[in-house]
Amino acid sequence: MKRLVLFSSILLILLTACQAAPTSTPTPAPPTDTPIPPTATPLPFGIIGSVQYTGNSQGGLFVQVMDQPPAEGENPNPAQVSVFDTTSGEFMWELPPGTYYIVAFLTIDREPQGPPLPNEPVVSCDPIQLGADQTLTVQIDLNDSDMGGQTKSCVVP
Repeated sequence: MKRLVLFSSILLILLTACQAAPTSTPTPAPPTDTPIPPTATPLPFGIIGSVQYTGNSQGGLFVQVMDQPPAEGENPNPAQVSVFDTTSGEFMWELPPGTYYIVAFLTIDREPQGPPLPNEPVVSCDPIQLGADQTLTVQIDLNDSDMGGQTKSCVVP
């Protein structure tokens, strides 16, 4: 019996001595003397702008930019299109240098898609010359007097 107690005691001492070694928490690296500032993201080159309809009709707006106006009876071939389900919106188009033609119209009581119907306000902006490394701002204002189409200057000075 003494041997059993002695053996149990030795076994207990050995088991308590076999505990898992404590793990050390890694020390974070010390901060640098001067933090590196973030690199500013350059603005894209192209056309940014807003479109707004003021009047009695409800619908969405369709705005497209083309690098050439369509020929008579030809469908437009837009370089970019922005569509809004409301009567105002903002857009940004990244474009290479060149001459551009913007057409915007309100789609009355239908999804904003083209072409415009005869009873919908339409604005064609004067041709816009976009230079290299240039961003131009345009503002397009449509109202009920634009039914059938109007040509306006849209570039914000």
